[in-house]
Amino acid sequence: MEIIANVYDKELNHIGYLDNISEIVRTHKYREPGKFSIRLPASANDVGLMMSGFIITFSDNAKEGYLIETVEPSQDFPNVSEVAGRDLRAVFEMRIIQNMTVDGSMSNRMWWMIHRHAVTPTDSKRALPFVQDLDRTPVGDDIGPVTNQQMTGKNLLTALTDTLDQDAYGWRCELNVTEKTITPIFYRGTDRTKTALFDDVLCTMDGCEYTRDTSAYCTVAIVAGEGEGVARKYAGIDISGTASGKYTGFARKELFVDARDLQSESEDADGNKTTLSSADYIKVLQTRGLEKLKEKEVQTKLELSVNEAYLTYGEDYELGDVVSFANHRQIGITGTARVTSVQISGTGAEREVKPEFEILTLEVVGN
Repeated sequence: MEIIANVYDKELNHIGYLDNISEIVRTHKYREPGKFSIRLPASANDVGLMMSGFIITFSDNAKEGYLIETVEPSQDFPNVSEVAGRDLRAVFEMRIIQNMTVDGSMSNRMWWMIHRHAVTPTDSKRALPFVQDLDRTPVGDDIGPVTNQQMTGKNLLTALTDTLDQDAYGWRCELNVTEKTITPIFYRGTDRTKTALFDDVLCTMDGCEYTRDTSAYCTVAIVAGEGEGVARKYAGIDISGTASGKYTGFARKELFVDARDLQSESEDADGNKTTLSSADYIKVLQTRGLEKLKEKEVQTKLELSVNEAYLTYGEDYELGDVVSFANHRQIGITGTARVTSVQISGTGAEREVKPEFEILTLEVVGN
């Protein structure tokens, strides 16, 4: 079935559709905004639909909206050759976090960040149109690691994706053009390790590429916060979340984190001051340390060439799901991995699917 694109203006009014698309590439991502690009020989009428800030949906999934961000004319302008952008999670990049320290579970921290800086901010001019509070129904209201984070000055999208980084949970935005709502949804992929097996012997996988890079890997963060000289406050944390640190010798690779921007005293837009206790401030510093250690983790990359005839995306596995993989003939590895990205190319029944994975467990079995 041919895919048709519907276009909506900034007020979510339907203004037209595109049915002459020659190429569609969509990349779905588990924790951050996915991307889209389309190519088409556009008519003069089509050009008026392709405006930055407009929203586009596709007929195979009307609930998934994309923000048009780039319009690239062809040489014989006004024909348009390419339109590109990101999914609606990108709208959160339009806001920063003002004077906020959040604590509690992961889902609660995300809810408060969205609520205070996108849904009902103190300054109503900062509200993001159509955006609703985070829907935590798929997994529950109090889910994920409990910690304390000072977010003042961070971009809202960055804060949300950093909160989720390398954890089991993801999020997406669901568009309802009838109700004119954009609802962020907190969810977790399904364990399909028993049913979704990417295996070269079973012919569900055609090829496999695996790399592991430890050159930037660090295990311990030394975080320096407020104060000067001997009065400066320090906190230590290792990659397991242990303050005392269990890494020694060659296993201990230290990272210095300058967190002078984190202050124990903050003031909100109304002038109300909040002062953290010494213990809570240390937790804030340690949270920053963990964030920076995640940036220095071992870099692994698993690319699988998937046989869609046997394992079909959208039916046998979804974004965020945990699957099994086994490559016996080429590399000799088995394990489990989470689907963190899926690129789909094609305008109809004929499509090419390229998933990317985050390795969870790995065993070398030889070949």
